[in-house]
Amino acid sequence: MPKVSIVLPCYNGAKLLGQAIESCINQTYKDWELIIVNDCSTDNTLEVANAYAQKDGRIHVYTNEKNSKLPASLNNGFRRATGEYWTWTSDDNILHPDMLETMVTYLDEHEDVGFVASDEQFIDMDGKVLSVRYLPDDLELRLPLNCHIGASFMYRSEVAKRIGEYREDLFLVEDFEYFLRLSDNCKLVRIPKVLYSYRDNPGSLTATRQKEIAECLVRFRLMYLSNAEKRLKKHSNLLALYYYRIVDNLNGKEKIKYYFEFTKKMPLNFGVKYPLLHSPNRLLKRLKGQRIK
Repeated sequence: MPKVSIVLPCYNGAKLLGQAIESCINQTYKDWELIIVNDCSTDNTLEVANAYAQKDGRIHVYTNEKNSKLPASLNNGFRRATGEYWTWTSDDNILHPDMLETMVTYLDEHEDVGFVASDEQFIDMDGKVLSVRYLPDDLELRLPLNCHIGASFMYRSEVAKRIGEYREDLFLVEDFEYFLRLSDNCKLVRIPKVLYSYRDNPGSLTATRQKEIAECLVRFRLMYLSNAEKRLKKHSNLLALYYYRIVDNLNGKEKIKYYFEFTKKMPLNFGVKYPLLHSPNRLLKRLKGQRIK
């Protein structure tokens, strides 16, 4: 049984898929399996995947019966996973050679930790480094505010089996919900090292559906509201920020409704500060951005 299971869901990613697979093959840690889930691609994604599977017995390729979107593809992949530790990647991103070894070593040495995530860098389509994202040291505390966890992570399969699968009804925010669910059930730790390259791909799901993602995100924050209030009850400033994230992305009567609802809960930190400090600053930033354009 391999120590690590990597799931790679893909849809029409033939152009960059080879680089993603090679980054798994080139790991310094060799005890892994790669489960590629082809979501009924219409390009030659399947041919690329099968070519690698024929060369390396650790690589397995499956095709969904119908186009099922990301969370269903992840679930289909992890149902076949046999490793002790799980992670997943995308067809346009790259694992750094020491990613698996670094994360496996940490989890092996810290039995109280169930979930690790690391810093990552952003690259362009040619592989040039654009920027680096450093996760907050208090990652576990701040996770409800934003999905700070990017694409560089690993978690114990025993925890994953206990909490259940990715929610297929939360497409576009399924990873955020899942990471929160994981962190509700095990200790989450940041590894302060860049171990992954995330590609700034104009054709990616994140880039092409930003408006839908924003809409799904505010609905998810409302759905997760009671959990967030429990997690952040000792950190009033962070809870106020959570409320800001919701009200900022609502309009009309719904915006007014939740402004007054949150004001009852936090008269000063939210009720007073939101209109007097937060909203004017946010407006100024928007105007400044318009001038720059």
